[in-house]
Amino acid sequence: MLSDLEIIRSSLIYGEPSIAMDLIERKTKKLKYIMRVSRKPRDDIRDHMAMLECFRQVINGAITVDEFKEQISRIPSFMKVLSPDQDISALENLSYTVQLSLDRYNIRYPEYDSKRCDDR
Repeated sequence: MLSDLEIIRSSLIYGEPSIAMDLIERKTKKLKYIMRVSRKPRDDIRDHMAMLECFRQVINGAITVDEFKEQISRIPSFMKVLSPDQDISALENLSYTVQLSLDRYNIRYPEYDSKRCDDR
């Protein structure tokens, strides 16, 4: 989960939401397969899929960053991965990074400008 989070975060920071969305699509497909063949409930995989869905929705513009922050904070294993110390500033930092990236590159996937807004 942590590696996916870092890939998504860095691709948003550098204005490449298509990389994040490709990862989300591939990983969701893989996790759904694992859930289907697994013999027992897998909360870790369910939480991982919930994290990916939150990022998908915020990148698509289906939810706001505040809604994203609220939804992602309810994912127990994500919060442990994000900040083992239960530090709320880690969540604030993540939501700030997402907001900055969405605004900076005018991201409402699949439409976005990989050049920074208002740069000439």
